Amino acid sequence: MFGRKKPEDEQDPRGAQPGGPAGAGAAATDAGATGGRGGDRPAVAMRPGSGSTPDAARPAASTPAGSAPGRGGATAADAPGSHEPTPAQVNGTAHEPGRPAAAAPAGSRPPGGGAASAAAAGAPGSAAPASAATGGAQAHAASAAPTPARFGAAAPLTRTLRPGGSVDLSTVLGPLTLPNPVMTASGCAANGPELQRFFDVSQVGAFVTKTVLAQPRSGRGTPRMAETDAGMINSIGLQGPGIEAFVTTDLPWLMQAGARVIVSIAGNDPREFAAVAKTLVESQAFDACVGVEVNISCPNVANRGLVFACDPAATTEVIDRVRTHVPPGIPIFVKLSPDVTDIVQIARAAVHAGADALVMINTLLGLEIDTATLRPAVAGITGGLSGPAIRPVALRAVWQVYAAMQAGVMPTRPIVGVGGIRTGEDALSFLAAGASAVQVGTAIFNDPHAPIRVRDELGEELRVREIASPADVVGIAHTRIPGRDR
Repeated sequence: MFGRKKPEDEQDPRGAQPGGPAGAGAAATDAGATGGRGGDRPAVAMRPGSGSTPDAARPAASTPAGSAPGRGGATAADAPGSHEPTPAQVNGTAHEPGRPAAAAPAGSRPPGGGAASAAAAGAPGSAAPASAATGGAQAHAASAAPTPARFGAAAPLTRTLRPGGSVDLSTVLGPLTLPNPVMTASGCAANGPELQRFFDVSQVGAFVTKTVLAQPRSGRGTPRMAETDAGMINSIGLQGPGIEAFVTTDLPWLMQAGARVIVSIAGNDPREFAAVAKTLVESQAFDACVGVEVNISCPNVANRGLVFACDPAATTEVIDRVRTHVPPGIPIFVKLSPDVTDIVQIARAAVHAGADALVMINTLLGLEIDTATLRPAVAGITGGLSGPAIRPVALRAVWQVYAAMQAGVMPTRPIVGVGGIRTGEDALSFLAAGASAVQVGTAIFNDPHAPIRVRDELGEELRVREIASPADVVGIAHTRIPGRDR
C-alpha cells in the first residue's frame, strides 16, 4: 500500500499531439499557490495500450552512501567551514561528480531519485551541418528537419524500459512512497471536495491542502486576484477556518476519500507553527496524513515582519519546533520562496533543521496595475505571481539546489518542483532539473483535471523515450549540458 513508512540519440520520439482538455475553473484560494503554464501548448495524449501504469507499486530504495534520508545526521559536508561550491558548480555549469554510469536496477534508486547516465556507450557524435545548397527537395528536407542545438547533438538517452514493459510512476520521497509523482499545489485545490467533482482526489500522488493557521482568518479585502499576461496575481491572505475546524471537518473528509494528504501549515511566529503541528498530529484523522508541508513564505510578526523564508535563522527555528511534534515517519516538506538572494542558503538551513524534502517554489512577489482605474489590481497592492511566467524561475531554483546537493554543499534531500507546470512535458523538465516530484497549481483554474492529465502525460513522455521510471531522469540535465555532455 502506498503511503508513509512506519517509523521502525536525443531524438524527439513524439509526433504531433492533440491538445489537452479544457475545463471550467475550480474554486480555490490561498496565497503561495503556484503552477500552470500559459499558451495553447499541445498536450501529449495517452494512447490506448501505452503501458503507463501510474499506480503500480515500486519498493522503496536503500539510501546510497553519503546521503541522509529523513532527518538523518549531518555528513562531513555539513560541518562548519566545509567548502562552498564554485559558481560553476551551483549554477550547473560543470559535470556532477559521482553520477552512475548506468541506470540503477529496479528497486535500488535513492530517495531523491537518480539520473541514469546520459552518455551511452558508442553514442554518436554531433550531426553534420545541413547542406548550404538552396532549392530542390534536399534544401527543403534540411530546413524542415529538427535542427540540433547549436552546440551539437546531445548524447542519446540510456533506455531503461524493457521492450513491452510499462512505465512505473511510483515515487520515493525519503520515508514516503507515492504511486505517482504528481501532487496538487497548496491553495489551488482548496481542501478536496471542490476537485472531487472532476476526479477522484485519491488518484494524485498526494493531495496538498490549503495552508492552515492556528486561528480562523478572513483574509484580505477584495479584489484578491488579478489575471496577468502569463498567469495571475493573488493576494488572499491565507484565509482559512483554523486548525481546530480543519481537523474536525476537512481532514476527516479527505481521509474517507482515501486521499494521501500533505497538510500545509503556517504561523505568525515559530511557536504558532509548532502549535498547529501539535494539534494536527493529535487529531483523530491524522492517519490520513503522509506528510506536513511547512509554508515559511509568510511574515514573522516577532521579527518586524521579515518573511521566514528570507532568513536562515528564522527558517531553522520554525523547522526545529515543528520537527519536535511531527513523528519521525512523517516527512516534513519545507516550501521555499524565490524572493531571496541565495536560495541554496535557505535550503541548507531547512535541511539542517530537519526538513525531509524541499518544495520549490512559492509565488513571486508581484504587482499589477488596472489601467482602467490606474490603481493596483488587488486590494493588498502586491500579491503572489503564479502560472507559466514563473516556470523558468522555478526550474532555476530546483537546478541550483540540486547542484549544491550533488557538489556536497548540503545533504541530499528529495525536491518537489512547483511553478508553471501545465503539461507532462513541463513536469518532465522539472525532473530533469533535479526534482523527484511535482505539484500542479494554477493550471487547475483553467482545467480542473490538470493534475490527473499531467500524471498521464508524464507517463507517456517517459514511455516514448523508453524510460522506465521518473527516478531514471531525476537530475539528468546536469549531465547533458550543451557542448559538454559527451
